[in-house]
Amino acid sequence: MAIIDCDAPARFIEGPRINGSKATDRPDGLIVPVRAVDLLIAIARKAGNAPLTFAADARHLLVTAPGLRLVIQGIDGTYPDYTRVTPPASDAFTAHLSTSALSRLRTIASATCYGRSLPLRLDPGAGRMSLSMPDGVDLSIALQGHATKDGQTATYSLALLSEFARIAPAFTLSSAGRGEPARIVTEDPEALWVLMPMRD
Repeated sequence: MAIIDCDAPARFIEGPRINGSKATDRPDGLIVPVRAVDLLIAIARKAGNAPLTFAADARHLLVTAPGLRLVIQGIDGTYPDYTRVTPPASDAFTAHLSTSALSRLRTIASATCYGRSLPLRLDPGAGRMSLSMPDGVDLSIALQGHATKDGQTATYSLALLSEFARIAPAFTLSSAGRGEPARIVTEDPEALWVLMPMRD
């Protein structure tokens, strides 16, 4: 799960809704489909510095740009309260991960078992993270971090962890202990990821 908060200047005014009716209230929010978000990202890249204008009512998002008018229908319902499943901050188990090291591990692993989501065991107390290959070969690389209990380890999907190479050059994973969901943070103070461990 990814949680990214950002402040953007916006001004909501009363006026006609996209469907032609009169707007008399300020919209509280709108859930936009993932495919629409992907489309907006593609449009923003193609438009370069051209301004995009957004207008929303309770059910629709209107995006306009030079030569473009896009109407996106929102998803019905209320967005889940993600704070209920977000683990509290804890330093019982902490690992500082380099995406370059994770990418090297994944490259080596994919040469023999491409497409598998291999388990990566983190052992910050020993200063190592290790990958057990299906053919019995173990790969190990240095790891910085700490654990409050001796011998405490945690196992996560190498494929999911290495995806952070697209987001940040380094990140910190922390959890309350073995089997607990992990919080992942980068240098961006507004971004938080939650990752469940693998069984080991």
